[in-house]
Amino acid sequence: MKKEIEALTMHELRVTSVYTGSIGEFRYRFHMEFDSNELDVATYTQWCYEKATDIKETHFTIENEDLSALKAWMNEQYYTYFPDAPVE
Repeated sequence: MKKEIEALTMHELRVTSVYTGSIGEFRYRFHMEFDSNELDVATYTQWCYEKATDIKETHFTIENEDLSALKAWMNEQYYTYFPDAPVE
């Protein structure tokens, strides 16, 4: 798993209702509903979320601060966008 993805914590999700980040050209966007722990996630590689044409989106309900499903999905998306990247 990419170390940057493995390092994600609830802190990033709770900083603001919309949080964006990147690992090189791999970009991601979290939109957290704080009162229900509902999380919308988008990954993309070009420009910004509003202009990207290759967005993949999904939804998670975060229970007990368990981010394992989120991290697994993001890692899968990273290697889908960059299949030739070295596996970490």
